Amino acid sequence: MSTKADFILEIGTEELPASAILPASQFIIEELNKKLKSQGISFKKSEFYATPRRLIIHIEELNLQSPPKKKII
Repeated sequence: MSTKADFILEIGTEELPASAILPASQFIIEELNKKLKSQGISFKKSEFYATPRRLIIHIEELNLQSPPKKKII
């Protein structure tokens, strides 16, 4: 069984103004990347695609398991 897979997040929206598409897409991908990295979840790369009604994040080779955490007793 593979421990990595591609992940796609698609967000449907009302019609977005053209000026909002790029900033919204960049914000979502940056926050998602930060959250994954803060949890130690690795991936090959991430990219976004967007239209006025769709924001799509594609993450390649997302690790399906987070690394074990060490507990200090």
